[in-house]
Amino acid sequence: MTRRRGLSGIALTDHDTMDGYFALKQIWPADELQLISGCERTLFDKSHIIGLFLRETLRAETLRDVIAEIKAQGGLVYLPHPFREYSGVLGAAAQHSAEDRAWAVQNSDIIEVYNRKCTADENRLALKLADDYSKGFAGGSDAHRKHEIGYGCTVFGARLSPTEFQTLEALGLAEVVAAEQTAHREPNKKRGPRTVVRNLLKNSGLLKPARTLRNHWLSNQQPSLVRYR
Repeated sequence: MTRRRGLSGIALTDHDTMDGYFALKQIWPADELQLISGCERTLFDKSHIIGLFLRETLRAETLRDVIAEIKAQGGLVYLPHPFREYSGVLGAAAQHSAEDRAWAVQNSDIIEVYNRKCTADENRLALKLADDYSKGFAGGSDAHRKHEIGYGCTVFGARLSPTEFQTLEALGLAEVVAAEQTAHREPNKKRGPRTVVRNLLKNSGLLKPARTLRNHWLSNQQPSLVRYR
């Protein structure tokens, strides 16, 4: 899938574990594609922070302790979807103090300015944050399924390492334009028809095969990438 999307590598950042990375590393064609080690740590308040180029799974639960843990491993501190309401370290549901939030931004290396699962407003706030603090920035697919790989990506100047992080452009799907236009719709208006179809498929026992067919079709599509910034 990485090759099919035209990517030169991925960062594998499973939630609260690196077991998947170590297993994938055994069969990964490292000479052709880069595989970056990482972990997306769930903090005590359910907000998320990512460490890249790690050697082992992150264990701490507070914002400052996780950042210290990442740096102790020589990794990069990546703030994913920072303004997402329910899981961003700067989101409305986050329980970090104002001092801890400011410290985290100051001590971060990369701010995710495009996450395809965020609203347009959340992405705009993240981009402004990266600009205000002159931070490295990136775009990501937040892929939890294989067909989602590459639906948000970043172009870099060279093969990445903790000391060679030179972002050229953050890219996202063309659908970001549609997201800008529909960001303020009522949720039930946007999701109503999908919910009806989902319930019909579920009641008829066809939901799982329908999802399998959809995911297979999506896996064979080439995302249309546009410049986000």
